[in-house]
Amino acid sequence: MISVLDIPGDYDPGQFFILYPGVFVTLVNFAMIHFSGLHVHGGTAPVTQADADADGFNAATQFNIIYYPPRGQREGNQ
Repeated sequence: MISVLDIPGDYDPGQFFILYPGVFVTLVNFAMIHFSGLHVHGGTAPVTQADADADGFNAATQFNIIYYPPRGQREGNQ
């Protein structure tokens, strides 16, 4: 997975997690995470302060790209 963020600096960018073994990764721009999708995983959205300008929230973008490698790459044959 590759995370691409375009959020204001005062936002908490959110986290990606894999429940077992309890891995939590704070998302930063162009973070790359390799994991098996067979385990329970998920993520949180960017969060801002309660008193922040509501119009700024519309400008916050978090985009995650999921990459499924070919079989040869997964099995180490390439």
